[in-house]
Amino acid sequence: MQRKSAMTEIITGFYDNRSDAQAALEQLLAAGFARDQITLNAKDENSDYVREEDAASYDHQRDEGGIWAMLKHFFFPDERRYLYSEGLSRGGTLLTVEAESHQIETARMIMEEYGSIDLPARAETWRQSGWPGFGATAPDGALLSPEHSAGGDIRENMEVITSDGVRIGTVDDLGDDQIRLAKNTSPDGVHHFVPLDWVDHVDEQVHLKRKAPEVQAVW
Repeated sequence: MQRKSAMTEIITGFYDNRSDAQAALEQLLAAGFARDQITLNAKDENSDYVREEDAASYDHQRDEGGIWAMLKHFFFPDERRYLYSEGLSRGGTLLTVEAESHQIETARMIMEEYGSIDLPARAETWRQSGWPGFGATAPDGALLSPEHSAGGDIRENMEVITSDGVRIGTVDDLGDDQIRLAKNTSPDGVHHFVPLDWVDHVDEQVHLKRKAPEVQAVW
């Protein structure tokens, strides 16, 4: 799931079969979603990329105008964009919905009902077969997979601090690509969200790259 604005969220569902994604799309329409809120993405419609037989993973440098470019306008964090690209290159289908706040739970329920897979869990099976995953460079030059990057160190009740030193709340929950802040530490008593790609580093606190006014501007 990707946070888009204070009023909408991009809800994603990934499917092994295009027919399941199409069925979910039709049910979303029946539930009252507008067609322009929904996007269905599959490799065969957007790219002629062919995986090399000995390739361990999707190579976005060979496919800059295809799958990789197709996902750019969703503003996913790079590691999430890479994961979707890998899945699409393996023949999967990505369904996205730009949902208003009152539509979010309905979108999630419909996507799950029609067989949306747990893509991070699927990625673990790919890793066991040699997929290196999205790399992040460690201080010693080693490659770290996403679970060892900043998001993997974030725990419940950690304080979240902006780059100008403002405490904006504490961690309530960690989603695929965002931190949910606890509403009891929020100035207006509601949950707010911070994209994981805004995290600079994690020690005893979660430190952001953005200043407080920038973070709070999207609340």
